[in-house]
Amino acid sequence: MADIHHRKKGFSLTIFFTIFTVAGVITLIFGVVFLIHVLRFHSVAVEVSGTIASISARRDSDGDTSYSVFVSYSYENQDYPHVPLRFYSSGMYEGQEIPLLVDPQNPGRVTSRTGDIFGCTMFLGIGTVFLLAGLIPLIWIGVRSQRDRRLLENGKMLTAAVERIDLNTSVTQNGRHPYIIICAYRDISQNVVYRFRSRNLTQEPDYAPGDSIHVYVDPRDYSRYVVHVEKTANPRVIDYT
Repeated sequence: MADIHHRKKGFSLTIFFTIFTVAGVITLIFGVVFLIHVLRFHSVAVEVSGTIASISARRDSDGDTSYSVFVSYSYENQDYPHVPLRFYSSGMYEGQEIPLLVDPQNPGRVTSRTGDIFGCTMFLGIGTVFLLAGLIPLIWIGVRSQRDRRLLENGKMLTAAVERIDLNTSVTQNGRHPYIIICAYRDISQNVVYRFRSRNLTQEPDYAPGDSIHVYVDPRDYSRYVVHVEKTANPRVIDYT
């Protein structure tokens, strides 16, 4: 049975990537609903020519700047001055003429085709990124967990010797490099030494060079293996001699 710490770590990672996946699904659903709404509106909207009446900038407490755009246009001989557009791009300027889409049932409601496309693309794009960022690691964790479980249950057990305990400097977890155990098994019958590497360990393992450690391998392919790191591997020695 895998150690409790490893299971807790795997559970935490599963929760983390599940949150990403759920956030991606929710954002995608919102994007699809928004897209349907936009398509329905575009099917009945009337395109008119408008003018950007003003652009105002506002800076929040984080120093980020947001812009509010107001447009003026005419529809069926009625003027609609200073109507909020709710879309801004860096190429806009006051006095610029732009195409607008007016709701015939509510002429005071106006949108921009470019803004609607941008909004749909943003929600669908962010949703897809979040979904993939969560789903792909979840699939990988699931596949690896199943593989490790099968090896622990049905694999061939080798008793290897710990060679050294290193830090995996290519990975950082919670601001620290995880530990890894490098161990080796010598097959005397073939005069071959197989070297294995444990998974990343967030806590210093209870092993020292020369200690025995179990490795479960696929008998047909030793490259498919799992180093079985136990929570308390070796007894603590108190030497009074």
